[in-house]
Amino acid sequence: MVRTKYIVIAGLLILSVVFVRPCLFQSEKDKVKKQFDLLTEYVSKERGEKVLKTALKIKGLGMLFAESCMLEAPEYLISGSYANPEVTNLANYARLQFSKLSLRFYDLGINLQNKEVGKANLTCRVKGILNSGENMDEIHEL
Repeated sequence: MVRTKYIVIAGLLILSVVFVRPCLFQSEKDKVKKQFDLLTEYVSKERGEKVLKTALKIKGLGMLFAESCMLEAPEYLISGSYANPEVTNLANYARLQFSKLSLRFYDLGINLQNKEVGKANLTCRVKGILNSGENMDEIHEL
């Protein structure tokens, strides 16, 4: 009986190490992937979203970007270095055009040049309903 108790305790310890370790010791690439997951969450918008929820998402968006961020999206006339508030304002402006919006990232490739600079290559899908009622479903390689 005592032996079974120790086996159960050892098993629980092993399971806790297996599940807690990834949370405590994430690689830099895993941290960046988590940021993209948060970006997906903050950009998404449901019909009838409350003002408080919108404000929290906009605040969250602002925390995802560095003080200066290089953005290149020539088809939207966006190219250059932008300050954090500018990026947040661009994202907020884009969200306001939609009554429903979702963003998904696929094929995420991350190249970290150093601890503070990285480059991501990815495919994203933007799907939503504009305030005018028009459906939008676009896929972009960035």
